[in-house]
Parts: sequence; C-alpha cells; structure tokens
Amino acid sequence: MWLWNHYSQLELTKETVKGPIEISCSQTITVKPVHEYDIKFPADAITDCKTPVVDTVITDELGCDILSVNIAEKRYDASGDECYKIFRTYTVINWCTFEDSCGDPMAQEPAGGEP
Repeated sequence: MWLWNHYSQLELTKETVKGPIEISCSQTITVKPVHEYDIKFPADAITDCKTPVVDTVITDELGCDILSVNIAEKRYDASGDECYKIFRTYTVINWCTFEDSCGDPMAQEPAGGEP
C-alpha cells in the first residue's frame, strides 16, 4: 500500500516593543489510497450438450485499484443425465493491495501446521 506524506514547518518572528516573539507551527498531511471496486460474477448456466455461452467476470475499478482476474476451468464427464459439468474458479487480485508474502490464499495448511 502506498502513502503520500507531506511535512511542512513554519517559523515566524515578530518584533514587539518588549522584544521579538517567535512562533513556530508544523503540519503533516498523509494521503491514503481509497479502494473501491465492483465485481460481478456470472450466474450458473445450463445448456443442451452444446458449448455453453457464459458471461464473463465484469470488474469496475472506482478507486485506486488495479484488478486482475484469472479463470481456471475443469470439465467433468457426465455422471447422470447431464452431458458434462464445468467448474470454473475465479481468482481476483488487486495489485494495489496484493502482498506476495501472504502466500497462496487458496492453499490449506495440513493439520498440526506441519507441511
């Protein structure tokens, strides 16, 4: 995450009858990013053994965001009345907030915490 900091200091000296008066003031302004976005995932689709026409993911970046979408697809042959089933997994990364040091968010740690 990025931050923008600005620091300023002001010093004034005013001469008076009783001598100089010194006044100082400092100010720090911190600007933080605003993260706001919309993601619309497609609804489930049903078709007749043809290749289904499925909507795609729609993203709208409204703030300080750069979204990236990856789609992984697995096709399974029929187990009943259907011809096949397709399972899609959508992975969305916001590059403005992504930290690789967090590891794979989909990975599960084995019981006991040992690999």
